[in-house]
Amino acid sequence: MKTGKFKVAVNFSTSVPVGVSDEDEHNYLQTLNGQIIAKTDDKTKECGIPIGKTRAFYLNLELRYKRKDNLFTCLDLSQNSVDYCMPLMDVGKDDFERKLYRLFDDNLYGSNVLVLDKLEIFPQHRGKRIGLAVLRATIEIFSHGCAMAVMRPMPLQFVDTNNEQPPKNDQYALHLFTVDKRTGLRRLMNYYGMLGFVRYGKTGLMVLNPCNEMPSLEKLGCPEDGYYKIEY
Repeated sequence: MKTGKFKVAVNFSTSVPVGVSDEDEHNYLQTLNGQIIAKTDDKTKECGIPIGKTRAFYLNLELRYKRKDNLFTCLDLSQNSVDYCMPLMDVGKDDFERKLYRLFDDNLYGSNVLVLDKLEIFPQHRGKRIGLAVLRATIEIFSHGCAMAVMRPMPLQFVDTNNEQPPKNDQYALHLFTVDKRTGLRRLMNYYGMLGFVRYGKTGLMVLNPCNEMPSLEKLGCPEDGYYKIEY
């Protein structure tokens, strides 16, 4: 196995077509699927090395206000919009919960919500804080018009399972994780807290105000030029 210096980037694509009709409800929720890759400066090599995956959702509540549509029309589009966004909303007032305003000292601007749903880094590329750099870039690029970014941290080995023992998965080497669920969750929350995410009550969610300046790559311990030592 060799080691080289590669620039990390994310190739995003949307899996939901944009409808041209004002009645197309799916325009309220866009899914952003990202492949995290390491690219070389060698222009003769077009393909990057896959080093992980990410997924985000952009909930366009501002468009709903313009169309004077019902809040539930947006939130019922998928289970993801319900799970992430319902705890944030005061349905009776058709606005974000008052405690969110208090959490951010009433500095909430915008109507939309950026949901950071998934972040997976392949085993041989962990420990470089690539995930933090990917999340930081995703928020900077896609949080336009967003009052907040939200996530529900969960150690990868416990995702989609109620078992206390992590499932075996060769691609992500999940069986090598030995910490219990509570310890893993605490470490993960501390990790995302480096970006500015804070816990939102007992919902299991963490939220971040995109209007607040995020730490620089240098402060996060990431290379400022985006180049990492990658094994291939």
